[in-house]
Amino acid sequence: MWKSGRYIYAKNVKLQHDTFANYLRLKKHLKDKIMKSAPVVRQKMELRTKSNVVDCGVFAMRYMETYMEQIAGWTCGLAKEDAPNQLQQRLLNEQRMKYIVKIMLHSENENRTQVTKSVRKILNLGGKE
Repeated sequence: MWKSGRYIYAKNVKLQHDTFANYLRLKKHLKDKIMKSAPVVRQKMELRTKSNVVDCGVFAMRYMETYMEQIAGWTCGLAKEDAPNQLQQRLLNEQRMKYIVKIMLHSENENRTQVTKSVRKILNLGGKE
């Protein structure tokens, strides 16, 4: 039997909230007490899916990237699950590739030089592996 998301995720959301609040406290962040007492609100997102259970990370990153403090009229640029021609999956794949490139080529990535050399070699752009 299908259970509501509130039932399924309630413990995980509380744990994530508490863990984040504790992290802020350990880092002596100015808003740690505000975060600890802030209510958790699970928004009813337009793009909730029924069969896609693997792309939650891409959805979460895109939501965080585009959210501007209001739900009304907000769109993250992805398509609904029932969009024609597998549009949602194509957009998710495109977004995933963008995130991979950003992560792999970020200046903090210790393997950035090696990744760049490997890509250059694969694309025959020069550079040694």
